[in-house]
Amino acid sequence: MKSSDKAMATIHDSIIISTNPATLEVVGEVETTPPCDVEEMVQHAREKFPVWRDLGLKRRSDIIGNAQKQLLDKSDDFARLITLEMGRPYAEALALELEASIDLMGYYAARAGFSLLKEQSKKTARSAPGSKKFFPVPRLQSQTKR
Repeated sequence: MKSSDKAMATIHDSIIISTNPATLEVVGEVETTPPCDVEEMVQHAREKFPVWRDLGLKRRSDIIGNAQKQLLDKSDDFARLITLEMGRPYAEALALELEASIDLMGYYAARAGFSLLKEQSKKTARSAPGSKKFFPVPRLQSQTKR
């Protein structure tokens, strides 16, 4: 593994120090989360999940799409930060890290409804008597309007 493939970070006391592997300059610092706080944070996330779930598919898809747009709008800043922290060339940071993330966000925002329908169909098929071989495939609206 080349040294440019390794992100450099050290933990000092309760601070993570990110270091540029090419120059050894400090890029930034962030506090660690004490292990005793993690369970509380997980519990808080579990309590808030119903709010996310109840937003409905359209609203959740819009939120993911908005996050995708923000990542796209700030991709230059993120690519520079990835270059500083990981030593990855700027073009690779943009193509391998950011574009992949941006594409995946768009994919899941657009296909979430289909994925959920497919999962629901599997559950329905599994619960139907004598349906071990029956797995209905949901049809998208675009497939039904011919």
